[in-house]
Amino acid sequence: PKNDGITTEHVIKQIERGAKTSLDERAFLEKEIQKYLNSPIYHDICKAVDYYEGRQDILKHQRTVIGKDGSPIVVKNLPNERIIDNQYAKAVSQKQNYLCGKPFTMTSENDDYIKAVKPYFSRKFMRTYNSCVLDSVNTSIGYLHPYYDPEGKLRFKHFRTWEILPFWKDEEHTELDAFARIYQVQGYTGSTDKTWTLVDYYTLSGVKHYVY
Repeated sequence: PKNDGITTEHVIKQIERGAKTSLDERAFLEKEIQKYLNSPIYHDICKAVDYYEGRQDILKHQRTVIGKDGSPIVVKNLPNERIIDNQYAKAVSQKQNYLCGKPFTMTSENDDYIKAVKPYFSRKFMRTYNSCVLDSVNTSIGYLHPYYDPEGKLRFKHFRTWEILPFWKDEEHTELDAFARIYQVQGYTGSTDKTWTLVDYYTLSGVKHYVY
């Protein structure tokens, strides 16, 4: 997973906000995050992302021979060629292009409606939507988060699949009760480079911020 750039001041604010929240909620989130990060679902998502980006198991392959005791031993004086022919990425991209190969087309009998909606489906939105579709094909689910910017304009952000821990309201997974976003950021403590793991907890009542 890639890190987002961030300042130390922002991290301190996250800590201060998290400290004002009940211990029960923080304990609940900590347990759920631990379970998620150790779950087969999280492992499969990370494996799918690695394979798509070319970090495949073949890179760990070692050339071996059978030793005197019958156990395999690594041979270091012979070539150990490891070639990645990423057919997996080609198949995923092919499905993505099939779904998103053409821009949106909008038709309506109400011209005013088209004028109001069309600005939201810009090239920038299409790039964001393409990333979401790629996650859907590659990891089985994609997250597109709507929000309002400081100027009150509706925006959309793509959340990467491995960062999101959903809490579903129903068994069919069609409606969310809440979700947590777990992500890493880099900053400085004095002159020391440091990485923090942050947690944003989204509920109907707002967003709470923690340092994990």
